Order: sequence, then structure tokens, then C-alpha cells
Amino acid sequence: MKYIANKRTFSLTLAMIISISILPVFNKSLTVYAKTSNKTITGLGTGAIENPVKGGGEWNYVYYGQYENKSVKYRVLDTDCTDFSDYGKISKNTMLLDCDSVLYHLMPGTSAGLIEDLNDQGFLDADVFTGAEKDAIAFSRKERRSSSDGEGVDGGFAQLKETKIFVLDPKEVTNTSYGYKNQAEDFNRIKKNITTGRKDDWWLRLGKEGTKLLNKRLYRVDSLGIIGSRSANESEGVSPAFNLKKESILFSSLVAGTDNEYKLTVIDRAMQTPSDIRGHVDGDTEEISFKFPHTEDDDEVSFSVILLKKRYEEGLTISNASDFAYIPVDVASSKQSGNGKDINNYVTGTFNLPENYNDFKFAYLVCEKIGGDTETDYANTPKYFEFKADEHTHSWEAEYLGAGDDNATIKCLDCSESYTISITAVNRDYGEALKVDIQKPENLPEEIEVSDVIYRDREGNELNETDIHEIGEYTAAAVIKYKDEDGKEQQKEIANNFKITKKELLPTMVTLSEDSYIYDGEEKTPEVTVKNDDIVLDKDDYTVEYKDNVDPGIADVIVTAVNPNYFGKTVKTFRIKKSSVSDKEKEISDKIDDKLHNDDDKSSDDKKNDKDDAEKKAEDIADKTGVSDIIDRIEEKYKKEDSKSAEVSSGNAVVTEEVSQPVVVVNTAYRHNIGDKVICQGNTYEVTSNDDTDLTVKFLKARSASSGSITIPLSIVIDGNEYRVTEITENAFNGNKSLKTAVIGENVEKIGQNAFYGCKKLKNVKIKTPFLSKKTVGKNAFKKINKKAKVQVPKSKLKAYKKILKASGVSGKSQKVTNK
Repeated sequence: MKYIANKRTFSLTLAMIISISILPVFNKSLTVYAKTSNKTITGLGTGAIENPVKGGGEWNYVYYGQYENKSVKYRVLDTDCTDFSDYGKISKNTMLLDCDSVLYHLMPGTSAGLIEDLNDQGFLDADVFTGAEKDAIAFSRKERRSSSDGEGVDGGFAQLKETKIFVLDPKEVTNTSYGYKNQAEDFNRIKKNITTGRKDDWWLRLGKEGTKLLNKRLYRVDSLGIIGSRSANESEGVSPAFNLKKESILFSSLVAGTDNEYKLTVIDRAMQTPSDIRGHVDGDTEEISFKFPHTEDDDEVSFSVILLKKRYEEGLTISNASDFAYIPVDVASSKQSGNGKDINNYVTGTFNLPENYNDFKFAYLVCEKIGGDTETDYANTPKYFEFKADEHTHSWEAEYLGAGDDNATIKCLDCSESYTISITAVNRDYGEALKVDIQKPENLPEEIEVSDVIYRDREGNELNETDIHEIGEYTAAAVIKYKDEDGKEQQKEIANNFKITKKELLPTMVTLSEDSYIYDGEEKTPEVTVKNDDIVLDKDDYTVEYKDNVDPGIADVIVTAVNPNYFGKTVKTFRIKKSSVSDKEKEISDKIDDKLHNDDDKSSDDKKNDKDDAEKKAEDIADKTGVSDIIDRIEEKYKKEDSKSAEVSSGNAVVTEEVSQPVVVVNTAYRHNIGDKVICQGNTYEVTSNDDTDLTVKFLKARSASSGSITIPLSIVIDGNEYRVTEITENAFNGNKSLKTAVIGENVEKIGQNAFYGCKKLKNVKIKTPFLSKKTVGKNAFKKINKKAKVQVPKSKLKAYKKILKASGVSGKSQKVTNK
């Protein structure tokens, strides 16, 4: 059954808009033309177009494209063809067309070949089709004969590579399902030349490439419809065939005055699309308003409404007139608004509702460009709107975005509402709090429900959040519940995997009970506490080793993880300071006093031994501290103690009266002034602090410019004093042509500008210090070092140091900042 409607069209009349105002411009409104055209819609998609009689021709025809200003008519061989499309990305839903005429002649020996010519300037790119028509032609491929192909003749089957335009081969022109007879002779195969109107021979596809000749002869259908071959020395007629994507066909319309010839309405994805569509039923009329973008083209467009019982989807075919309605829109008014490129036409109009409009659930607005009687029409993809707005029930559908399943879009199949819901789960180190977040819009309708986070282990067992603390792989998920088009509850799960990994033992996790001591010749072992956030590790979770913890200087405390949830080792340091002479003398004197006044019951020999022990210890301390006169003063103190002590007896008690003597402080260790240049192991430094509590220097110059490596040490010892190395001066290694490796010590707090600038061989840099910041690393400090340089930094500072180093020159594509 065919559906016929009169259609009013109008065009967008354009004018150049010139304005000096910033206010919206109201220009010409749309002009409604009095012109009408009859369009006989036979249905959606291929509609009422029929397949041929098996082996008996009687084709339906479709007009498609123009050749030399003439509409080209094609035989419809199959309205639902799969013979050329059962491969991978090839469209699987096509209509097979074979030209009803011979369009032009081609010599078999041409360099391009038949198939190449058809898909190039010979036909496809020869302005035969519009852009939308060309886009609607499917790629076709045929690797084996189909089950319905005929016997053909003595030639073999001709494979077809992936291509848009081709010609049939001998087996296809004997395929009875295409309307041809399965024999060599068939009058239905006769074709006429489109230019002369005379019967003409037409070329058949011969081989893989379409150009291979069998025994230097070619197969063709002659003017009597007989399949044969002849020498390949004359030009032969060309009659193209191709497949149309059914998803690109919106309507099929009967050509006036015929009962088996059709024109198509093809979806043009470049066409402007109406938006903000509003509908309101008023009796048997629907009032409609919408926004339509302004266009620079002066093309005539018209609007129509499609009513359907089921939802529209591309490729939908409906031939029963009771299952659809096609209704023109009568435009009442149109106004332009906006300026510049953002100009829209605000259109109002009406359309008449059919008597059975309550049978329809879905309404779509279509913009069309109408061609001639045998020319293709064009339309945008139908745009859904509510023609019974108060009755709309959302039909939700969920789909994942991208390759993963961590986010999904819930959208209504009809209206434009859609919502994106996602879940993120971040990998955590052992002991850190879980970080899982569900992102959902604030205006999410109540009918779309999202569960709380569901946790699972690797085997899929559900867990409570409090159960997730062991190292391993886990999944965080959430379930989205919604109702589909049938009102049935559906659900979609979004999920994200995350890991709990071993925690690296970091310096920030370790604290020492003391960070400095005064040298006294004894081993120093500050108590160690290791804490991971709020978790205090047991002593059995790690081992502790002390190094260089007796003599003055920097002592190391090496803490190594043994708990399986942690890894690595870290070093904390504390300082053993050289005390002043008065401090040392007081410390030793106190011990001597203790011997003198608390060991009265000892014999004179024992006291002599105590004095010898004290003097020996004093000598050891003197060697370490450089205080050589301390022994003399201790001996003097002993003498004074012996001569000035008087015993007073009272009953059984003995009272000792002590007379104290002043102590002279002598510091024999030389202290350099700030700004003094000092040399240690050949490298030059400058004193930056001579404070007793913190002696510091900065690195100025390397021992040799030809050395391939440099280590900026933790500290240096000069003239009996230890100085921390806290800075690398600007231009310290600028332009060094030999330097390949640099190690920057733990105490460095500042690196001057251009410090390593232009060290083109510098490929390996190890930064041990955690004290650098954006303000303390100078401009271009590492600019133009080796293009493949690798900079190793503390793991805890990796993220921050990447930014700092990038700003200071480590920004090449092959340069890396890593913690390994």
C-alpha cells in the first residue's frame, strides 16, 4: 500500500547581515513558497520495493545519480543482499542494484582496468553522484561464489576485492534470484546504450583484478542477451553495479506515472538538523515549534513529521501504511535571531494528525531537500520529539563509553536526556585509606538508581571495605538500575580494578628519639620508631643498623623492612658534634669528682688507677677533638682537689668541703669565616655558615674539567670541622664537555642557575636530596644536558621533582625522571 501526501516547501532566504550593535540581530524570516510537489511515499527504507521474479526478470527500478545530465535507472536485483557484504567491516544490510543501461565504452587493454576505472574518474568520481549519494554506496567484497549463483559459462568465478562500483560476472548474470535465467541465453539481460538508445554489449567481470583476460578473450553479454567471449581488441560497454546501505535510505517514493519505478530519500549527514522541538496537540492538529540553524546555502527545504508505532532506527523498513504516517508541516512563522555564526531560525507551524494518531507512540521531525521526479531526495536523520508530551515515559538504555567498563551512559532511546555515571578506584600503598569514588550527575532522575560501592577480591568474592587491607588486586563496582522500553528493570554494572601494593619504607616514616649528640667516645643508638600514617610498626617489622655512630660527624641509621607488606630500606641520620673544650672538661671533671668524692673507701692505689683511666680517656677524646691541653688541666684539677679538701669529723659523719677553681676555655680547632674558599679532595667550596650548630659550604668548582663523573658529598671535613654541603653554585659545570655522571648528595638544598647547562654528555644524574623546591632550583640548571638523560630521584619526591626538573630543562622526549 502506498501513502500519498502533498508537501509544502519553503526556502531559507539569506541576506548578508551587517550590524554595529552587540545586540542580537533579527534578520529576514523564512519565506514560505507557494510551490507544492506530489510525493508518493511507499514506506520507510526500501518500503514496497520488491525483488524480481525468480529467473523471470520483472524488476523494480530505482533512479540513482545522473550520467551526462540524465537520471540513471537501475534494476533492483536484491532488496536485502548479503552476497557482497558478509565480511568484517563491510555493511551487512544492502540493496543490490545493476544498471539498466550501458553508460560508456572502455578498451580492455587500458592501464587502469575496468574496476579501477569505475571507481575513479571513469564513473564514481565523474560527478555522477552527489556527496550523500556516494556516501550511501556500500563497499562490496566477494571472495567466493554465493549459493544462488548460476552455472555461468566455462569461465571461472571472479573474486571481487573491497570496492564500491563493480560489474557482474558470468555466474551472477545466471543467478535466478537476481531475475536472470541460469543459461547462456536470456533476453532479460539485454541493455541499451543510455546515449544512443540502441542495444549494446556489456562487459562482465573476469578475474581477481577485473582485468585478467581468459586466453586473451573477454566475457560479455551481447546485444541479444547471450553470454559469450570475444577477442580483447575492441572497446566494450560498461554497465555498473553496486550495493546501497539500507541504513542510509530513509524513504522510498514511487515515481509519478509508474508502478515499479522509485526514487529514494537518502540521509545526508551534512544537513542542518532542527532542535528544541516542542509539540502540543490541539484537537486534530498538532502545533509545533523548533529551532533551525541559519545556512549560507540558498537551498529549498521542507519539513515533515513521521509518526511510528515503534522506535525509528537506521535501516528500518516499513511498507504497511497503517504502521506509519508521513505528514507535511505547514509553517506559520519564522524569525531569525543571533549574530555572527550563531544565527538560528525560530519556526512555528502545524500539521494535521491522522484519525488513528493515538496508535502511534513515536514522532520525528525531518528536514528534506526535494529533487526532481527521478532525482534523489535528501533528509537529515529523523529528530525525535514529544507530540504527546504529558504521556512520555523514558525508555532507558545503558552503554559503556570507550573500551573499559568503568563508566556508562544511561540515555533515553527517544528524547535527548542522557546521564554519565562512572567509578574511579586509585591504586594504594599498604596502610593507606581506600580512594573509590562514584561520579553521577546531581540531577539524576530517581528512576535511575546507583548502588553503593561493592568490593570484590580477585576471585569475585564480595568483601566489606574494612576487609580490604591485604596486598592484592581488588575490584570496586556499582550497579545501575533502570527500566527499558518495555518497562522491565535492567541493570548495568560499572567497575574499576585497583591494587594494594607493598609500601616502600620512606625516610618520612622513620623518626629517631635524638637527632644530635655530643661526642663522648661512646656508641650512640637513638631509638627508632616507624609509622605508616596511623599504624605504628612493631619492632619485628624492621631491622635497625647503626653506622659511624661513635666519632664526630654524621651517623647513619639504616632501617630495613622485613614485614611482607613493606619493602626497601631507608637511611636516617643524626649528628655527633664536637663539643667545646669547656664542655669536654666539665664532662670529664664530673666523672673525676664522682671518683674523688664517692670512692673514699677506696685505697690510694685504686684512686691512682681511677686517675689513670680518666687520663687515658681524656687522651682519646683529645685525639678526636684536637684539644691537647685538657690532660694538663685535669692533672692540675687533681692536685687542687687533693690540697684544698679538708675533712671535718663530727661523730660518725664525715663532711668533705670542696673549693671550686675557674676553668680556662681553649678551642684549638680552626673555624673559617663565611666566604672563605676551601679545598677538599681537589674540589673547591665556599663557607656559607660558621655557626657552631651548623657549619655549611657550597660547591664551587670541580677538581678537573675533564673528569667524567662528580659526586657532591653529604659533607666535608676541613681543619677538624665538618661542614654540610648544602648548595651547588650557579654555572658550576656550565658547558662541561666531559661530565657523564653526577650524584647530588642528601644535604643539597639549592642548585644555582645554569649549574649543569650544556653538559651534553651528562646522561646519568642521581639526586639523593629531598630538600629541593621550585624556588631553590635555578633557571636552566639542567638545560641542554644529554637528549637521553635519565635523572633518578627519591621515590617520595618523584611527582614534585618531575615538575621542578621540567622547569629547569629536563623536558626532552627521550629524557626521563624516575625513581629507579
